[in-house]
Amino acid sequence: MSRRGFLQASAGSAAAVALLPGFARLPFRSPARAVTADGTFAYSMAMHIHSSFSEFNGSMDAHLAQAALNTVDVVWWTDHDWRMEGVNYRDVTHFTSFRETGASGQGGKWSWSKRESGPNTSASTGGIVSTPCSPNDPLSGALHVAARSRSTRPAKFGYYASCGPSDWNYRDNLAGQSLLIDVLLGTGWSRGYLELLLITSYHPATSGRPAGNYSLSYRFTPAGTATLSASGNNGIITVPVTSPWQTCTLTPSSDIAALWPDLDYRDFGLFQLTFSAVSTGDLVSGYFDYLRMDRAVSGQAVFSQQGDMMSVLAARYPGVAQQQGTEVGPHLPHVNWFGSNVTLPDYTGVTTAGYQAFLASTVIPQIHAAGGWPPITTHTAARTARRCRRRSRTRC
Repeated sequence: MSRRGFLQASAGSAAAVALLPGFARLPFRSPARAVTADGTFAYSMAMHIHSSFSEFNGSMDAHLAQAALNTVDVVWWTDHDWRMEGVNYRDVTHFTSFRETGASGQGGKWSWSKRESGPNTSASTGGIVSTPCSPNDPLSGALHVAARSRSTRPAKFGYYASCGPSDWNYRDNLAGQSLLIDVLLGTGWSRGYLELLLITSYHPATSGRPAGNYSLSYRFTPAGTATLSASGNNGIITVPVTSPWQTCTLTPSSDIAALWPDLDYRDFGLFQLTFSAVSTGDLVSGYFDYLRMDRAVSGQAVFSQQGDMMSVLAARYPGVAQQQGTEVGPHLPHVNWFGSNVTLPDYTGVTTAGYQAFLASTVIPQIHAAGGWPPITTHTAARTARRCRRRSRTRC
């Protein structure tokens, strides 16, 4: 280990030890921990954990399962405060281009990447069009998708909102969130559907289902009735489209609650979204436009929701103590706030240029005044550069 690495590790250990006197003796400790002659002992603590409130596919459920499996005594939840608050999050997409810039205060450009699978023919295609587009949308543009299968096996052609680390501004918790999308179906097909596919959070194996990501496949069809069913970890929701440019309102957390009632519906995040045409024989085509994301819950209410979820999960994982902190910062550097009385900072009017001054003059004093400590710096510009260089080899 380098000298710098040793000092960093020592600082982290000292931080963990220094935190403990500020709390009552934690009730959970693995019997595997040796007790010294003076009656003291160590805790194993995971102190920087993201869940369904941050940018990837984690869940509180999955982290606690791993903590129990690996004899971790304490888990600290440190989800991003700005993701809980929805700072610079996208509320609407008009499909004006594959690199559409959000409105002021809604982050940077989104990138849409082509996704196809199955026995597609050359008729499978798609793109941004200026007409037809939804009469509800104030801007001109729509996403066209079409797929044709060589057989009855599903062939899929569509586009995934890949974005980038700074523009993953749709990745957040799904509880209390509605997605509204305007849909126009092409004519002359019945064998297939248009699809909005949501990939959500990873959960451990339970109730006969395997461990893995859960998904919601919203299937827009020209006929039939609305249905809701699950196949393992995959939810299938059929949405009949009976009029041109029909506005469809989707409530993923309600569907999750109905599909998998043994899981906490609040422990699911929006990880990926993809719009596609899926053919099982016909040339299936149609258009998507005017995607709106209505987030009814955000900020401190989301933080409180996580606290409620901790209480529910404590019964399932009684051997793991949970503490709630947060990772502070929509810009670099980030710091972790450990301690009691955690509240999410108000970033209204805080720019990238003014962030570090705001951190030093407002947030750090706020943490200290609340009895929080240290804070510990978690992400810096240099570390982020290293993470980006590693992305081709491993997911951070």
